[in-house]
Amino acid sequence: MASLQGILGAGCIARVYEGTLNGQPVAIKIRRENVEELKLCQEALASNPLEFLQLDFQFLRCAASLAETLWPNLKWLMLQSALKDFKHYMLSQVDLRHEASNLNRFAENFGHGIAQVPRVFASSERILIMELVQGQSLSSFLQNEKDPELRHKVWSILSDQAAKMVLVDNFLHADLHPGNVLVTMEKGRLGSMAPKLTFIDAGMALELPELLVDQLKLAMHGALSNDADLLGQALVDLHRAEGLCTDTSPSLPHRLGVLGLCCVFTCDEALWGQLFQTRADYMGARTPEYFNRMAAIMTDHEVRVSPVLWSLLTSFALVEGSLHELGFKTNVLRSCLPYLMSQRLDIFRRAWGSFRCSVSEMLNAGQVPQQVLAV
Repeated sequence: MASLQGILGAGCIARVYEGTLNGQPVAIKIRRENVEELKLCQEALASNPLEFLQLDFQFLRCAASLAETLWPNLKWLMLQSALKDFKHYMLSQVDLRHEASNLNRFAENFGHGIAQVPRVFASSERILIMELVQGQSLSSFLQNEKDPELRHKVWSILSDQAAKMVLVDNFLHADLHPGNVLVTMEKGRLGSMAPKLTFIDAGMALELPELLVDQLKLAMHGALSNDADLLGQALVDLHRAEGLCTDTSPSLPHRLGVLGLCCVFTCDEALWGQLFQTRADYMGARTPEYFNRMAAIMTDHEVRVSPVLWSLLTSFALVEGSLHELGFKTNVLRSCLPYLMSQRLDIFRRAWGSFRCSVSEMLNAGQVPQQVLAV
């Protein structure tokens, strides 16, 4: 049996309570039942928040359509597609079984590392019972913890896990603001205390298509080789594959590549001077600024921005905000490099294994000298 105690937090969709389940402390998330609790005023809809959300989205669709009519260049931002994705994320949060599924998937992806999510004990459409994680939110940690070494450790875990979610898991927590990251201290292997992060409120998660991840990897390889055209071409190919780009101008991949290099590296003035007026503007630019500039380039070349790329950058902007609050700049290359290199090594190992198997088969057939296998 589960019992409720004090309230831990509340949002527009649900409240989270501290409680017990068979004597064990748990967190119990309960969806708000009616529109009055949601602080919405339409009494006719009070029995079903889904109806009100549907009306909200109808209004937003009309607003997006009107905006695209008044400002035609907005069509390149794919507002209707972005709104469709947003609707999917919002409606999925109303059914707490969806969040339970996300938590279970994150738990499998994270394993027993330095990042985790609460364990799920039970779930239904309206109720989610989870492990009660004792820790302080990243917001509180930022206010209370002044040790730069400890703050850097938290920064490192958060940035590395964000890269892993994108490049390895293809599944990203889409709402990682400081309130949804809990910091706990645990004893490490050498006896010293080390931070561990718990990601909560996983109702919004982004499934990354394989095409997007592959093109992002190509873009990062272009960044590693300092090749603006290779980096930009990967982004162009992504949009062409989605039927969003017909432009064949060589200036498009170059402009996108320069933008990408400036985003992941500290470049010299020959590059950042193509985008920013001053070095201070360049060094102060963050993800939303780069996204705005990318959208402007896309508009110039009449390319519609990929909705899933838009969602990814929006999610990453939240992570970046947390990283900057910790006092360190976002280092995309540092975070992604281990996963890019490990994948290259995996490819080499698989190729080498296939080669040895082929040679073994040929040897058994008497076609290859025995010395070949000594390599």
